[in-house]
Amino acid sequence: MSDFEYARLFYLVLLGGAVMLWFFAQNRNSLGRVTQQALVWGLIFVGVIAAVGLWGDIRQTVRPGRWC
Repeated sequence: MSDFEYARLFYLVLLGGAVMLWFFAQNRNSLGRVTQQALVWGLIFVGVIAAVGLWGDIRQTVRPGRWC
């Protein structure tokens, strides 16, 4: 990675952290519910990424003769 990419990654992490802190500060009265919902959305996001990453293997398992 180049210096520009590290700077860009740092900027995005910093921006994401600021947005998350603002969101949790705005919803501090119902922090347990917000945390639970954020965890559910995070798991959905990870599941979709895993499904996209494994799509080739899933497709070959369902119909092994057609896609080889």
